Amino acid sequence: MENTKIILLSNVNLEVLNEALSKDNDIYHIEGYNQWVQYAIDQEKMNNIKPRLIFLLLDGYPLFKDISDISQELNNNMAYIEKLASNNPSVPIYVSNIDIQPLKIIQGDDIRPEHKIMEQWEEALKDCIQRNINLHLFDLRTIIENLGRENFYSNQMWYLGSIPCSIKGINLLSERINKIIKSQSQARKKVLILDLDNTLWGGVLGEDGLEGIQLSNSYIGAAYKDAQMRIKELQGLGVLLAIVSKNNEEDVMKVLKDHPHMVLKEDDFVAIYANWNPKSSNILDMANRLNLGLDSFVFLDDNPVEREAVRLAIPEVVVAEFPKDVANLPNVIVEISRDYFFSTRLTKEDFEKTGQYQQESKRQKVLENSASIEDYLRSLEIIVNLHEMTEAQIERVAQLTQKTNQFNLMTGRYSAEQLVEYKSNNNNHIYVANVSDKFGDSGLVFVMMVSTDGNVATIDNLLMSCRVMGRFIEDTAINSIEQKLMAQGITEIKAKFIPTAKNKPVVNLMDRLGYAMVNSEDDIKNYARILGEECEDRRILFEPIWT
Repeated sequence: MENTKIILLSNVNLEVLNEALSKDNDIYHIEGYNQWVQYAIDQEKMNNIKPRLIFLLLDGYPLFKDISDISQELNNNMAYIEKLASNNPSVPIYVSNIDIQPLKIIQGDDIRPEHKIMEQWEEALKDCIQRNINLHLFDLRTIIENLGRENFYSNQMWYLGSIPCSIKGINLLSERINKIIKSQSQARKKVLILDLDNTLWGGVLGEDGLEGIQLSNSYIGAAYKDAQMRIKELQGLGVLLAIVSKNNEEDVMKVLKDHPHMVLKEDDFVAIYANWNPKSSNILDMANRLNLGLDSFVFLDDNPVEREAVRLAIPEVVVAEFPKDVANLPNVIVEISRDYFFSTRLTKEDFEKTGQYQQESKRQKVLENSASIEDYLRSLEIIVNLHEMTEAQIERVAQLTQKTNQFNLMTGRYSAEQLVEYKSNNNNHIYVANVSDKFGDSGLVFVMMVSTDGNVATIDNLLMSCRVMGRFIEDTAINSIEQKLMAQGITEIKAKFIPTAKNKPVVNLMDRLGYAMVNSEDDIKNYARILGEECEDRRILFEPIWT
């Protein structure tokens, strides 16, 4: 049975928060409170509960108010947190930084000791997170700072029931935790589509001209510039940016290039549609051009008519609400980031994503001028680098399993923690491929998870990024992995195709690669192949490199 329970651990009474979370989640209720250390060190307790997610929210004031040796207490707590992580290696654990209310009376010129303790905790926790792949930061301190301590805390609730939070604080924590829970079961969106007039700048470019639009360091123009800065930060975190605007392309390019306060430039976008076509048709064309599912897009436009038109024409696209007061636009961008582009850890590929999609447009131009698909692929000078997954690649592999929909044989979703658990079995292997060509590095784009039993291997997961579909990377990778398995004494390999609404590109993949269908039930096809048998339909166009 799949793990469903979520556990909230703390050193204070958060039963009210548990109740709030129970409305939408399967929450495991702990009797009493301040038992987080017992649950951290008692592996049997957690094994019996089998949690899907663990949240550890700690209040800094009771944690350190009577402690004379801060360093020792800090080390003890970090040891408990690491024990919690090691006892639950396949469970994501979100651990809070701490806030300490400044209740101690000091002289006016003295530096508050609480500040140093909070910083020491955060540094120590950062080290813990780097050492344990299943640990993640829950930024409690920023939540409290944004709401304000006077609004977040409640002295009355504290003295009546050891509950530190006000109802406002409880509601905000519940909202943030629910977003994290939701993010665990839904794929991160990939593209933020932006309108221009009254969205990236104030005014209408066609009427006001480059000099007349509102974009500056002061007044309302500063709100648009600050929003662009937040969007630029998103782009730096691997979010693809695109423009869909009813404007003349020449005018738009001039603003992107010449306006002194434009933060976002042409190179920040993977697609720019500045024309007078319906925005929905531009988005459909963009999805086809980028080879992305429509559910990968988030659309931001100030015009409610345009927003509704996109909602009706393409319901798969998320249409974000635009603020009534543009002064709130920078905050809306932050909210969009949390709601649709949240990621606990970023990969090398995330930071290079915009460049990778820009490289793809160059490949498309070469394809248009090639005599055949084989000539095109050979001209790319493709290099396929195969190897078993390393520890540094776990997050990227987990990311691919969670968001790849089209080229995905079984659509098995794995968290980083679950990959670690899978790999801990010596009979299991996770093979990956990095792909590069003369235009650049596409990064880690192929994953094949294989378990072995005697002389029989089973493909447990097989997927590839849609960015490299159509290049027969899969033929080279699978063929080479089969040869490696043969060298290890494997004589037969089994596979399974589980259909979804989106994985039609692989519906006949195993047939083409020479796998024989053993049986089919409820559209699920079971395959087997005797290794070493020839297959004429395989297109081995590249010599892979094993590292």
